[in-house]
Amino acid sequence: MEKYLELDIALRLSEEASGEAVKWSKKLGQTGETDFVLDGKNLFPHLTVHFLKIPPEDLERLFKSIKKISRKFPPISLSSIGIRVFEGYIMVDIDAPEELKQLFKSIAEELKIENKGIFYYQPHITLARLDDSDRAKELARKINWNVPEFHSSALAVFQTGPHGTCRKLLKKFKFKLQDSRH
Repeated sequence: MEKYLELDIALRLSEEASGEAVKWSKKLGQTGETDFVLDGKNLFPHLTVHFLKIPPEDLERLFKSIKKISRKFPPISLSSIGIRVFEGYIMVDIDAPEELKQLFKSIAEELKIENKGIFYYQPHITLARLDDSDRAKELARKINWNVPEFHSSALAVFQTGPHGTCRKLLKKFKFKLQDSRH
């Protein structure tokens, strides 16, 4: 049995944004230079909220905590703000709306994650990774991301793999539905 599970607590993307991420990851993968290609079945497009390692026996407790948190938040509206390359990773940067910051903080507090009050990362969707960062920058300039605004209606817990990829969906938790009368 595994000593620890490496997990990603992430936002599930809308079908449109997920499809766009898969499309561009596959196009980048056609060069033969990428370390992975998103397909939505074995490698999932996502927006990481927290990464953690836990013993397998704590998994059900984690699921209960994430379910409790997800019921407190409505679907989150997101906006893409550009393409960026960092250490060979090609990413779509996402604006960090207040709801995402609050979700980040709520999860950190519930799970007692260090630095819980600091929203220290640039939210993003990773499309690909190349060993050659200059080549990654060259390829990134060709990306025409066609989904400027989208939403996430669920949190998910994924088992992770190399390069921060989400390889196995363990459980999905829908955000609360907004009351249509308001």
